[in-house]
Amino acid sequence: MWGHRATDRKKQVIATNCVAAMDIVFLIDYTGSMSSRINMVKQSIASLLETIEIESNNYYRLSLILFDESPGYPSSYISKPAYTSLPADQRIVQGNVYITVLNKLSQNNYAETINKLNVLTTVDFPLGTGGGSPEPSDFALKKVLYDNIAGTFRQGVNKSIIIFTDEGPSGLNDTYTIGEDFSEMMNLAKISRDNGITVSTNYMWGTGGYYNNVYTITAKITKGVFASGSSNIQVLKDLISNMCDNVSAQKPVVSTT
Repeated sequence: MWGHRATDRKKQVIATNCVAAMDIVFLIDYTGSMSSRINMVKQSIASLLETIEIESNNYYRLSLILFDESPGYPSSYISKPAYTSLPADQRIVQGNVYITVLNKLSQNNYAETINKLNVLTTVDFPLGTGGGSPEPSDFALKKVLYDNIAGTFRQGVNKSIIIFTDEGPSGLNDTYTIGEDFSEMMNLAKISRDNGITVSTNYMWGTGGYYNNVYTITAKITKGVFASGSSNIQVLKDLISNMCDNVSAQKPVVSTT
């Protein structure tokens, strides 16, 4: 299982000089095409959680959200207790699209987040399906920004959304078009930027992927990063570390809820 902490974790956290709180939301492509990549995603997120904990000096909140689609039949996990036990407002189904909020932003919720991460792709929460090639990453992002499905971002903290996917955005119709889906992502990027939220993507296909452009531009608009390939986690770690570069000398006054 991911998330084994070093015995000197507490010592490491206390020693850090970073003073900025962080709200971080992870959007995870949970469709069938991720079958060969999802364990790398889990490992990457677990590693990022360690970085977040250290760099934020334990002033952080985390959320894990899955996006999936299953045209014509229910997705594979909807009868599993790990899914049905989630509150109704965290199990969003619209048409063929499934958005699942595994946990909402809450203070210092490393352990809860690791537990949720570890249940993924087990018999208790099997990988979803997916329809055509594009997936509803943009719809998941929209629900975070418009409907606060991860919880409400705090003021005065570093705010970031990180997408893990191997496909482009499709909205609700399982199709990527420049006029609709690219435009929607640009709109969401501007909303994120205006609210001080960076949007980054780990695009698992690598530099040759068809959808590089939409995610690269989204990252540029929001001051996030684009990481290509399933093993390029250092780019995202640097994003987290660099959040500390331009913060004030005092911890922000933030809610602990």
